[in-house]
Amino acid sequence: MTGVTQTQLWKLYIGSAKHACEAGNYEDAEKILTNALQELEALLDTRKVLFAEAQATLAHVYHRTGRYAEAESLFEWALAILETALGPQDPAVARLLSDFASLYVEWGRLNEAETLRKKALEIVEAAYGADSPEAALYESDLATLYTVESKYSLAEPLYRRALEARERDLGADHPDTITSISQLALVAYLQGRFQEAEALYRRALSARQKVLGEEHRETAENLNELGLVLCAQGKHAEAKPLCKKALEIRERLSGAEQLDLASCFSELADVYCSQNRFSEAAPLCEQAMEIRQGLADTPPVDPAVILQKFAYLLRKARREDEASRLEERARQLIARAS
Repeated sequence: MTGVTQTQLWKLYIGSAKHACEAGNYEDAEKILTNALQELEALLDTRKVLFAEAQATLAHVYHRTGRYAEAESLFEWALAILETALGPQDPAVARLLSDFASLYVEWGRLNEAETLRKKALEIVEAAYGADSPEAALYESDLATLYTVESKYSLAEPLYRRALEARERDLGADHPDTITSISQLALVAYLQGRFQEAEALYRRALSARQKVLGEEHRETAENLNELGLVLCAQGKHAEAKPLCKKALEIRERLSGAEQLDLASCFSELADVYCSQNRFSEAAPLCEQAMEIRQGLADTPPVDPAVILQKFAYLLRKARREDEASRLEERARQLIARAS
């Protein structure tokens, strides 16, 4: 077998593993990658980049399955190999740093994630330019981290730069541009600038309806976001039909969107809570809880959040015994997840 054929075969292994991972077949992905790494390790001197890619893909599998320490070790090893093979300023290194940072974000190690995302952005800006669409992606990633950390004064200018670059180079209706508009809307919302957030969400919604159509998951998300912003301004009569429409779209798409549907039930319950309509909010929370508990790959702490919210609503409805039982179940789930 020639070297070219071997390389193609290993690329096929890695591609198959990535596909399996995205489909949730983590056991299959791990087997494929473990076999590929065993073969590649014997040829590490001549296949460094492929070896690093296989390691990073396996790290992603471990990340998805909650094996964070194992994922971290693989990311560190892959990063060292890739920096040696391509140089520390290669864009491929930036992509790996970004994936590594995502692990740290989910792990709660935000300072380390910030360091990696800053480094990735510096590499991409040096390679493609600070105003490039490539840099816009990494700016958005760093801004998202700042948003999680409530560092809105740092997040907002990065989001604005990313939006300007995408509008200029990709056009107003490109999906990445629409994403930037929604990200900027979220930062405005979180800072209490509700009118500005509303205008941005309406702009994003108009573009999504044009590009994706009414019956799309992202359109439903946008409707729900706009509804929540309206609710925050006390515009409950306008908010309710938008949230209901989002819910109806998600229900029609529920074959592959059960987790999104649970989120929508939960968010619509928030709208009712803000109006003190607890009897209407409670069944929505119960539906969200049932959906999340029925999903095998939902992290254990996720249904606990729904349980706690449902318990709160039950207490408001003076159903104390039921609320106590749900709170105890939530504590048990959180204990198992920690």
